[in-house]
Amino acid sequence: MKENRDFVKQIFCFSDKYYRSISIVRIKINQEMVLSVKTSFDAKTPFKIYKSLFDEHEDACFALDLEGNFILFNDAAEKLTGYPTKEALLMSFITLVHDDCLEITLRSFENVLQGNRESFDSAIYDKKGTRVSVSITFIPVSLDKQICGILGIVKNSEKSNYNPSFFDQNKVLEMIVNNYPLKVVLEEIIYSIKKDSNGGVCSIHLVNENGTTLTLGEAPKVRASWSTPISDKDKTLLGIFDMYFNKPRIPNAREKQMIKKATDLTCLVIQHYHAQEKINFLSSYDELTGLANRRFFDEQVNIAINLYKKEEGKLIGLLYLDLDQFKRINDYLGHNVGDQLLKKVAERIQQSVRTNDVVSRRGSDEFTILLDHVTKQEITLISSRVTDAFSMPFFIAGNEVFITPSIGISLFPLDGIKANELSSKADIAMYHAKKNGRNNIQFYHLNLDKKNHKRIEIENELRKAIEKNEFILHYQPIIDLSTNKITGVEALVRWENPFRGKIPPDEFIPIAEETGMIIQIGEIVLKKACVQMKKWQDSGFILSTISVNISIRQFFQPNLVPMIAEIIKETGIDPICLTIEITESMTMDVEIASTILHDLKGLGVNISIDDFGTGYSSLSYLKKFPIDYLKIDRSFISDIAKNKDDENIATTILLMAHNLGLSVIAEGVETNEQLGVLRNHRCNEAQGFLFSKPLPAQELKQLLSDLPLSFFCT
Repeated sequence: MKENRDFVKQIFCFSDKYYRSISIVRIKINQEMVLSVKTSFDAKTPFKIYKSLFDEHEDACFALDLEGNFILFNDAAEKLTGYPTKEALLMSFITLVHDDCLEITLRSFENVLQGNRESFDSAIYDKKGTRVSVSITFIPVSLDKQICGILGIVKNSEKSNYNPSFFDQNKVLEMIVNNYPLKVVLEEIIYSIKKDSNGGVCSIHLVNENGTTLTLGEAPKVRASWSTPISDKDKTLLGIFDMYFNKPRIPNAREKQMIKKATDLTCLVIQHYHAQEKINFLSSYDELTGLANRRFFDEQVNIAINLYKKEEGKLIGLLYLDLDQFKRINDYLGHNVGDQLLKKVAERIQQSVRTNDVVSRRGSDEFTILLDHVTKQEITLISSRVTDAFSMPFFIAGNEVFITPSIGISLFPLDGIKANELSSKADIAMYHAKKNGRNNIQFYHLNLDKKNHKRIEIENELRKAIEKNEFILHYQPIIDLSTNKITGVEALVRWENPFRGKIPPDEFIPIAEETGMIIQIGEIVLKKACVQMKKWQDSGFILSTISVNISIRQFFQPNLVPMIAEIIKETGIDPICLTIEITESMTMDVEIASTILHDLKGLGVNISIDDFGTGYSSLSYLKKFPIDYLKIDRSFISDIAKNKDDENIATTILLMAHNLGLSVIAEGVETNEQLGVLRNHRCNEAQGFLFSKPLPAQELKQLLSDLPLSFFCT
């Protein structure tokens, strides 16, 4: 019986700490009754309205388990019986019943256990032993024809205590517990008020979610009314309660009391059903974006699979979309901007697919799309429309935000026969889309499983490599185009695993960034570079600077500046010989980036912006940053001698940089034609395979020893 007692308590007890709306989900019978009560906490659902129907009811109210023991006891019951709640909860209701009324009370109790509502006159003993005449109502609390407990209301027959809608209030409460539709409950309120009024009838209008319109809940076909707002604890308007009369008049005191009670009761009903609707919505949809959630999406995938009819060329496609580097939006612009971005992303995705396609938000920045009854060509077309939707920036809270998607695709029946299989394989494909440069589409194929396994192995080996210090540096010369001398080098990390041999940076760097190991690796690289630079200088090889890349995760670490300062001090390198390279995307949050860069500059180091022209910073912000170099991205250099647009971009960057007093370095120079164009536009420095590939320290030392002054002249 403990389950029954707990059940009734959960329905009628509401904690002072939380505002609760109770939604009874299901009952399952298995020997003894097992009950599941789903509770949602909603700060807009005031528990005081619920308490007014029980704890603060002016008549004695109590709840009984199926054996007749008290499990709830309100203040009015204490006053009527003289027993404090603590004592009453140790008693049976039958012990209070007067001897003359035991038979009718027990008979009524048995009838209630059969699911019937009982009202009868009786008498009880109070704590002093005084006989008190009462009217008793027993209401069964049941679901699916299973009686779970009894709600009792006792009215002192010896007192005239007017309550215009006593029984009707409790009937409404009973209807809520038994999940009657909202319209039916509102009809009951209207019927009760009509019955208790002097020729009046009433209506209830409900306010929509936006608070802009009223929707008719229930109303008679009459004219002229008294109206009162229905508001919650926070004064949010929920609806309007109207009472109508055929003749002009104003309400008397009794009618005002009746309207007040009806309004409070209607407020309770509306809030309960609003909470119920929210629970139902959240069971299938994402609250932030309004898209389907993971559970509902997987249901739709399995339904599509079950209804699938084999037809030549027709498939079911599952797209797994992840936003590239979304974390930086939250980190730099705040979670509120991140949430607004997710809403706008959801809108663009929804607008890019067909009306019958299902779009869901699967996780933080992950979305899935179900394409039913399509060809592979149609899947490719729709996927391309989705990626194209991200080509324009998002404008959020005064910020111009660029973000791109990586999409993995799996196909039914080729890649799996269940929703979880298709999702898993689309996820694997999505990871490889990211690995292939992000902002692209990748179909799943069997080889990806092997690659995914290899990735896991590399991640494990990478952790060991940090402990064993398996990283070495190669150095690519930077050439001064006015003197044709090697004036500096860029330090580039390489990993030589004792079992796998040399592992390319494009295989392990993305994994290091994803797992956060890039922070430790970045510190190792910086220290090795500074140690090597000091050795070269002590040996008489004059290089003006050594450039070291800082990852985006490193850049926003609180200990970045102290860490670099400690390495400079420990290695003894002159800070003017160290250049810290950052990517343009790190400067998206201008204020934070500016603070960090000024702190770095305070150490005496140089600062270079790498991959310039591919990121998100506005050119006007450059004057706010204490930078020394701009590096033109290799994507603009590769066709600079053939493509006028690329040449114009490079020319613009050079002109702007020179006007700001900045030096420009061109990356990826591989041909004399490219070098000629750069010289014509007065590019300061360059690096690339035309001059030298990245070299180990010893080979670079040999190169510096052997080269004549004019080696790089064209």
